[in-house]
Amino acid sequence: MKGVLLHFACNDPDNGVFAGRVEGVALDNGALDLTCQAMRPPKLSVGVLTLKFGRRRWDYEHEVQWLGNWCWNGYWMSTDRAVDFLTWLHADGRFSCDGGWVELCDLWAEVPHNVAPERFRLCVAELAREIPA
Repeated sequence: MKGVLLHFACNDPDNGVFAGRVEGVALDNGALDLTCQAMRPPKLSVGVLTLKFGRRRWDYEHEVQWLGNWCWNGYWMSTDRAVDFLTWLHADGRFSCDGGWVELCDLWAEVPHNVAPERFRLCVAELAREIPA
Protein backbone atom coordinates (compact mmCIF):
# COMPACT_ATOMS: atom_id res chain seq x y z
CA MET A 1 0.00 0.00 0.00
CA LYS A 2 1.36 3.41 -0.93
CA GLY A 3 1.51 6.30 1.49
CA VAL A 4 2.62 6.53 5.09
CA LEU A 5 1.50 4.33 7.97
CA LEU A 6 0.96 6.37 11.13
CA HIS A 7 0.66 4.49 14.42
CA PHE A 8 -1.58 5.93 17.16
CA ALA A 9 -1.40 4.77 20.80
CA CYS A 10 -5.15 5.13 21.27
CA ASN A 11 -6.25 1.91 22.96
CA ASP A 12 -6.60 1.07 26.66
CA PRO A 13 -3.36 -0.63 27.79
CA ASP A 14 -5.30 -2.96 30.10
CA ASN A 15 -7.62 -4.49 27.53
CA GLY A 16 -6.89 -3.11 24.03
CA VAL A 17 -10.29 -1.43 23.68
CA PHE A 18 -10.29 1.87 21.79
CA ALA A 19 -9.90 4.63 24.41
CA GLY A 20 -10.44 7.68 22.22
CA ARG A 21 -7.29 9.50 23.40
CA VAL A 22 -3.84 9.58 21.81
CA GLU A 23 -0.88 8.93 24.09
CA GLY A 24 1.63 8.57 21.26
CA VAL A 25 2.12 8.81 17.51
CA ALA A 26 4.76 6.98 15.51
CA LEU A 27 5.80 6.70 11.92
CA ASP A 28 6.24 3.20 10.58
CA ASN A 29 9.67 1.53 10.65
CA GLY A 30 10.80 3.58 13.65
CA ALA A 31 11.22 6.78 11.65
CA LEU A 32 9.65 8.94 14.38
CA ASP A 33 8.29 8.20 17.87
CA LEU A 34 6.26 10.92 19.60
CA THR A 35 4.78 11.01 23.10
CA CYS A 36 2.02 13.29 24.32
CA GLN A 37 3.20 15.66 27.07
CA ALA A 38 -0.23 17.10 27.86
CA MET A 39 -1.87 16.22 31.17
CA ARG A 40 -4.91 15.03 29.26
CA PRO A 41 -4.08 13.50 25.86
CA PRO A 42 -6.04 14.80 22.88
CA LYS A 43 -9.23 13.06 21.77
CA LEU A 44 -9.39 10.88 18.69
CA SER A 45 -12.55 9.70 16.97
CA VAL A 46 -12.58 7.40 13.98
CA GLY A 47 -15.13 7.63 11.21
CA VAL A 48 -15.36 6.10 7.77
CA LEU A 49 -11.90 6.86 6.33
CA THR A 50 -11.68 10.00 8.49
CA LEU A 51 -9.98 10.68 11.82
CA LYS A 52 -11.09 13.56 13.99
CA PHE A 53 -8.10 14.67 16.00
CA GLY A 54 -7.35 18.09 17.44
CA ARG A 55 -10.59 19.58 16.13
CA ARG A 56 -9.51 18.73 12.59
CA ARG A 57 -10.42 15.96 10.22
CA TRP A 58 -7.73 13.80 8.63
CA ASP A 59 -8.52 11.47 5.75
CA TYR A 60 -6.95 8.03 5.81
CA GLU A 61 -7.03 5.17 3.31
CA HIS A 62 -6.87 2.05 5.47
CA GLU A 63 -6.99 1.11 9.16
CA VAL A 64 -5.17 -1.65 11.05
CA GLN A 65 -6.22 -2.38 14.64
CA TRP A 66 -3.81 -3.71 17.26
CA LEU A 67 -0.77 -2.80 15.20
CA GLY A 68 2.26 -4.32 16.93
CA ASN A 69 0.34 -4.72 20.18
CA TRP A 70 -3.13 -3.96 21.42
CA CYS A 71 -2.32 -0.38 22.48
CA TRP A 72 -1.78 0.82 18.90
CA ASN A 73 -3.91 1.27 15.79
CA GLY A 74 -2.47 2.18 12.41
CA TYR A 75 -3.85 4.48 9.74
CA TRP A 76 -2.47 4.65 6.20
CA MET A 77 -2.49 8.20 4.86
CA SER A 78 -1.32 9.59 1.57
CA THR A 79 2.18 11.01 1.88
CA ASP A 80 0.86 14.55 1.45
CA ARG A 81 -1.83 14.05 4.12
CA ALA A 82 0.69 12.47 6.54
CA VAL A 83 3.06 15.40 6.02
CA ASP A 84 0.19 17.84 6.67
CA PHE A 85 -0.71 15.91 9.82
CA LEU A 86 2.86 15.82 11.18
CA THR A 87 3.36 19.51 10.37
CA TRP A 88 0.16 20.35 12.23
CA LEU A 89 1.10 18.04 15.14
CA HIS A 90 4.51 19.69 15.45
CA ALA A 91 2.96 23.17 15.52
CA ASP A 92 0.41 21.96 18.09
CA GLY A 93 3.26 21.48 20.58
CA ARG A 94 1.73 18.72 22.74
CA PHE A 95 3.97 15.91 21.51
CA SER A 96 7.69 15.47 22.10
CA CYS A 97 10.07 13.32 20.11
CA ASP A 98 11.33 10.25 21.95
CA GLY A 99 13.23 8.60 19.12
CA GLY A 100 13.48 7.85 15.44
CA TRP A 101 15.64 8.81 12.51
CA VAL A 102 18.21 11.44 13.43
CA GLU A 103 17.04 13.83 10.70
CA LEU A 104 13.42 13.75 11.89
CA CYS A 105 14.27 13.93 15.60
CA ASP A 106 16.64 16.85 15.08
CA LEU A 107 14.05 18.62 12.95
CA TRP A 108 11.35 18.10 15.62
CA ALA A 109 13.65 19.53 18.29
CA GLU A 110 15.30 22.37 16.34
CA VAL A 111 12.42 24.02 14.51
CA PRO A 112 10.45 26.17 16.97
CA HIS A 113 6.76 25.34 17.12
CA ASN A 114 4.59 27.69 15.05
CA VAL A 115 7.62 29.57 13.73
CA ALA A 116 8.61 27.80 10.54
CA PRO A 117 5.84 25.38 9.55
CA GLU A 118 6.66 25.53 5.83
CA ARG A 119 10.33 24.65 6.42
CA PHE A 120 9.24 21.80 8.67
CA ARG A 121 6.73 20.63 6.09
CA LEU A 122 9.30 20.56 3.29
CA CYS A 123 11.81 18.60 5.36
CA VAL A 124 9.24 16.08 6.56
CA ALA A 125 7.91 15.63 3.02
CA GLU A 126 11.40 14.83 1.76
CA LEU A 127 12.06 12.34 4.55
CA ALA A 128 8.58 10.76 4.32
CA ARG A 129 9.28 9.77 0.75
CA GLU A 130 12.23 7.71 2.02
CA ILE A 131 10.11 5.61 4.40
CA PRO A 132 9.59 2.19 2.83
CA ALA A 133 5.92 1.34 2.32
